[in-house]
Amino acid sequence: MANAVEMFKQQKAALEELQRAANGIEVSLVKARAELDALARHDALKDLLLKEQVWLQRTEAAVHAVSLWRAEEARRHWPQVALRWVLPATFALLVAAVAGAGHARAAGPYLDEIAYLRARSSFAEALETRMLRMTPAERRQLDMLLKLPTRSP
Repeated sequence: MANAVEMFKQQKAALEELQRAANGIEVSLVKARAELDALARHDALKDLLLKEQVWLQRTEAAVHAVSLWRAEEARRHWPQVALRWVLPATFALLVAAVAGAGHARAAGPYLDEIAYLRARSSFAEALETRMLRMTPAERRQLDMLLKLPTRSP
């Protein structure tokens, strides 16, 4: 039984120590709650929290406005790029077309003359070839038709 009594005393001492610790925690909690209540009632802190909330709302509005602006800028990007390249490309094509038309107009008479001279040259070559292949009898007959003076051999 002595052991049981000693064990009971030890348990009672541990329980009393646990009770003192619980009381100390309760006192600390009461103090902390009182300090938190005092902070919650502090007007300067309330004003600061309200100002911070207003700043956060303004920041959110600014971020939203910037994001809308960026979306609009992205939407308008490609048409501006296309316009930036279409106008010079159109101008270059028009200049090339006008230069080509001017060259064709300026070179037209020369091309006509070259075609005429080629036709004459080919006719002269055909005539020359025919005349070189003529026999002497054909040559005399041609001279009589053209009434050219006869050549003496």
